[in-house]
Amino acid sequence: MTDDTMQQAREDTDEHGVSWALEELRLAEARLDRRRQGRAPTSRERAATRWIFERDDAGDPATPSELAEHLGISQSTASELIAKLVDDGIVATRQHPRDGRSKVLSPMNRNDHIEGDDALTDEIRIAVAHLTDEQAIAVRDFLDHLRELVDRAEPR
Repeated sequence: MTDDTMQQAREDTDEHGVSWALEELRLAEARLDRRRQGRAPTSRERAATRWIFERDDAGDPATPSELAEHLGISQSTASELIAKLVDDGIVATRQHPRDGRSKVLSPMNRNDHIEGDDALTDEIRIAVAHLTDEQAIAVRDFLDHLRELVDRAEPR
């Protein structure tokens, strides 16, 4: 594809090139996932983590059976997934506060990123620091909306 053709494709996508930029971001993320092969969490692990964190933020910690139902997987598959998240230090399990027979899932500290540990995270934080409050709110809201779309999307 020539530079002129790429520029025309960008302009045809939407007026400001947002859709094109997002597609380029998706492709870059796929390339990064391939480079991290073997280290990157699976899409199921990411979905589980995000949901567990959201439930915890809402003050309603998830149970393993609720996680299985949310992801549409069996109890045994959910148990294997939870064990992996626990081993990776992402999630902890504890006794359910109202039902001693059950466990709840809670996130480990999300803010334990050590500067220099992950160069991409460091660079993203630097980029975010340059946004105005209004820009940051608009980007956050837009990314939240995209995440909702991804969560609802059915694979083809």
